[in-house]
Amino acid sequence: MAMDFDPVNLNLPILSEITNASIPLLIENIRPGARGFLAAKFFRERDESVVMITTRARIDDLFEDLSSFLGCAPVEFPSSEIDLSPKLVNIDAVGKRDKVLYELYEKKAPLFCITTLKALLEKTRSPKDTGHQHLDLQVGDVLDPEMMIDLCKNLGYRHETLASDKGEFAYRGGIIDIFPLSSQEPFRIEFWGEKIISIRPFNPSDQLSTGKVSKISISPATKDSGKEALSHCLLDYFKTPPVFIFDNLSMLEDDFSEISGTLSSLPNRFLSITDLCERALQSPTIFFEEKSFPNVRNLKNNEVNIEVFHRDVKASRLVVPFVYPNETIDDQENPLLGFLQKLQEYVPHKGQPFNVALYNTKAKSLKEARALVETLSGNSIHIYEKPGNLSTSFALVEERFAAISLAEFSATKVLRRQKQRNYFSVTTEEVFVPIPGETVVHLHNGIGKFIGIEKKPNHLNIETDYLVLEYADKARLYVPSDQAYLISRYVGASDKAPDLHNLNGSKWRRSRDLSEKSLVLYAEKLLQLEAQRSTIPSFIYPPHGEEVIKFAENFPYEETPDQLKAIEQIYSDMMSDKLMDRLICGDAGFGKTEVIMRAAVKAVCDGHRQVIVMVPTTILANQHYETFSQRMAGLPINIAVLSRFSERKSMKKIFEDTAKGDIDILIGTHKLINKNLEFKNPGLLIIDEEQRFGVKVKDFLKERYPKVDCLTVSATPIPRTLYMSLSGARDLSLITMPPLDRLPVSTFVLEHNEETLSAALRHELLRGGQAYVIHNRIESIFRLGNTIRTLIPEARIAVAHGQMSPDELASIFQKFKDQEINILVATALIENGIDIPNANTILVDQADKFGMADLYQMKGRVGRWNRKAYCYFLVSHLDRLSGPAAKRLEALNKQEYGGGMKIALHDLEIRGAGNILGTDQSGHISAIGFNLYCKLLKKTVAALKNNTTPLLFNDDVKIEFPYKSRIPDTYIDLASIRIEFYQKIGGAEDAEQLELIKEEMRDRFGPLPEEVLWLFALAQVRLFALHHNISSIKGTGNALYIQQCHGKTEQIKKTLPYSLSPTPELLISEVLASIEKAFPLKTPR
Repeated sequence: MAMDFDPVNLNLPILSEITNASIPLLIENIRPGARGFLAAKFFRERDESVVMITTRARIDDLFEDLSSFLGCAPVEFPSSEIDLSPKLVNIDAVGKRDKVLYELYEKKAPLFCITTLKALLEKTRSPKDTGHQHLDLQVGDVLDPEMMIDLCKNLGYRHETLASDKGEFAYRGGIIDIFPLSSQEPFRIEFWGEKIISIRPFNPSDQLSTGKVSKISISPATKDSGKEALSHCLLDYFKTPPVFIFDNLSMLEDDFSEISGTLSSLPNRFLSITDLCERALQSPTIFFEEKSFPNVRNLKNNEVNIEVFHRDVKASRLVVPFVYPNETIDDQENPLLGFLQKLQEYVPHKGQPFNVALYNTKAKSLKEARALVETLSGNSIHIYEKPGNLSTSFALVEERFAAISLAEFSATKVLRRQKQRNYFSVTTEEVFVPIPGETVVHLHNGIGKFIGIEKKPNHLNIETDYLVLEYADKARLYVPSDQAYLISRYVGASDKAPDLHNLNGSKWRRSRDLSEKSLVLYAEKLLQLEAQRSTIPSFIYPPHGEEVIKFAENFPYEETPDQLKAIEQIYSDMMSDKLMDRLICGDAGFGKTEVIMRAAVKAVCDGHRQVIVMVPTTILANQHYETFSQRMAGLPINIAVLSRFSERKSMKKIFEDTAKGDIDILIGTHKLINKNLEFKNPGLLIIDEEQRFGVKVKDFLKERYPKVDCLTVSATPIPRTLYMSLSGARDLSLITMPPLDRLPVSTFVLEHNEETLSAALRHELLRGGQAYVIHNRIESIFRLGNTIRTLIPEARIAVAHGQMSPDELASIFQKFKDQEINILVATALIENGIDIPNANTILVDQADKFGMADLYQMKGRVGRWNRKAYCYFLVSHLDRLSGPAAKRLEALNKQEYGGGMKIALHDLEIRGAGNILGTDQSGHISAIGFNLYCKLLKKTVAALKNNTTPLLFNDDVKIEFPYKSRIPDTYIDLASIRIEFYQKIGGAEDAEQLELIKEEMRDRFGPLPEEVLWLFALAQVRLFALHHNISSIKGTGNALYIQQCHGKTEQIKKTLPYSLSPTPELLISEVLASIEKAFPLKTPR
């Protein structure tokens, strides 16, 4: 299949009429894909800048269409959304706007710019100001780092410890990190003296570099107050006036009528539409219209009079003979075949081949499409596979060309733009850095309170960081920072603060001894359960069949690495001889549903087994039914749904068909818990939103279907599930990386008042979006709805709550999906199952009355697309907010993106671990803390699996060498980050992990000082010593003293000749060789 055919190079005679037109052109009956094609061809041939104005709803498809035909992406000029509140300015949009303006200021080459009316009308700084307020840097530049720090501040960047969000910068030594507003990722600029030697993009989540670039441009981050009287706009930046193309004129006029009132009331921020039309009509202008433009007055010679934004415009009417698929393609059994048959009559014509370009080739089997085309036309057609994603198909018969979007004829949506990823993934393995006042557990000394960090001379009289812990009777323990790994966060069984232990007292030793016995017994029980489960005969699935492969190919988006990893883990489980018991933890909108659908298709198509999908709400059941049905269309899979919306008659039929095996996938709520419901051949149980079900429900399902694979899905798993996964007792798949283009949700905790309601909702409506307002009291929900109607009369509002009839609720949700309603006032019933990409604002009233998992789920209803989303947690009195409610809202406010697992952990810290393992274990959790309990249990399970004795509280080696080993504050100036790295180094499990930590430090802070190299060398000695059961090792100028522990009491001491190693590398090789010589490894620990 060739790719050397470029449709934009087609000779199109009608284009000369467009190019040579002396008055504006009106081109009617032109569908989206054809509009993109014509605009791209016009741009290529005219070689001058184009501004194409479209609606917000259409801008993504237009971006794809133009990218497909131009071979490169157009630039998008968005609105900054400053029209109502400068606080809600979308900094991502501000960065995009600035990038386009600076590109126009710098370059003279023609530019194809797509924008909306609102964005185009928004005023800007002058080109001169924009040029002066940018900082361009490249490798090799000479610049004083101190001067650059001043420049960053002058540009409006905030100095932070870490540059992890747009508008922030950080510096340390010879490194400056900065996150430009106009970039999708931050950059690390490394200096050698005053010379820039490296510029590296890095991931803000883990702060690690991801590559190298030669130059960057830093845009201003100064905050716009919204009060400045600006006088310029985008059009002032073009060196020569651009061509204007209005994409679907009547829709643009409808779009403008919704925002005109607000924009006209802000003359210092927006141009008038009259000014825009005046400037546009002085340049070549094209008006596209999808159908026939209304109220056209015919003049002579194809000239017409049309009304454009209340202004009479004389235009030339042009007909372009495009051929399109039938509009009723949804009703056709094979719509692609119908379109090709429509074109077939044009194929045998003058012996010239008919060229067919196939787009969206991932959306449907390319092999199938090509075979279908060739069957119809034989050798008289040339087929080309083209990169890109086309919204709609069209053909130009005289030019013997057709552009076919395979997605248009399949069940899948058009693939959206794939731009650079936003690096907002979140790690669940947080390094514990204590904060003053926090309760902690020291492995050897028990429960204390962290006071802070102090500098003191160590045994070598070198100033070193010490973590200060306070115990009973104000006793203090000074823990050297290189032993920070011995300290963990204390989480008990309840939110009650524990008593502090006596330093050197016997209580901690007793607690340790009892917990150790309990841990071993519990670990043995877990292994016994695992062994029993492994003896249950499990169906072993064969390698992927054709349907499974085709289903994956038809996914219209790009999977994230986390999704792919989770899918592979599930497939591996299914193809093994062990029953699957796996938790999938991932945020709302991160792609968990696709993952479980892959498992379901594998079960049905490769295993001929039935799938049970249990969900907590009727809304989510219906949402899943729609999603499964759309994605699996074309596969031999029969799907049904059971919920309170199901009629008795249809329920009876579903029960019968399920028992016969005629239903492959049954999705349902608690209706699935019915003793009369029988499956002929169940193979996979999926429990979605697991945190919403009680233990009895889950136990009933597992007991009812003991021989089926089980997938549990959650964003914020309940403590027991969380614990089982953290302790290694069940398998865990984490989906922590958002899809491409996803932006973090901005979260606010505010007082409930009419001003907040009005501003937040108007802000969303003005950008063409929809909003949720959550109010969980049915008796007052209609009153709130009426208040919003009074505040925003033009809004289309509906109220929904759980006591409404199924038909009434279904109607309201459908209208909200269809955008007939733009504000939905509802109870928390929307917490699960509503997936509306256009709804990107949510207000939760009386947020302090909700639990953390509920709030997190509601926040997850927005931000499910590539538009900036906002979540407002409203409370009656902000100044009275305290206790657990305040902690919940604070945690959610900080957790901007991802982190459902972290939210579950935060919730655990606030409420306590509770009785998650039964009363036998809750006492031990209180005694030593949940985190330490999980860590030790994981270690115990691993030891027992290896048939070795778990030595849980001997996880330390006393090391003494006269080397200056530390992280100096001249290298990392912030004490908390130094402690973080001490924790990482102490927590490393092997030399490979130490090397990764070393690389991270080099990347983030520059070359490692000698003291840090000694620290890593001693850490490697410690790991090797642990492996050999060494309890202490001391090096002097003439001897090496090594002590090995056997069991809990017996110690063996050996002394070897030794002279101090001159380098860290020699220390590692010499001491490790001495340990191996003194205590050869027989039984691995």
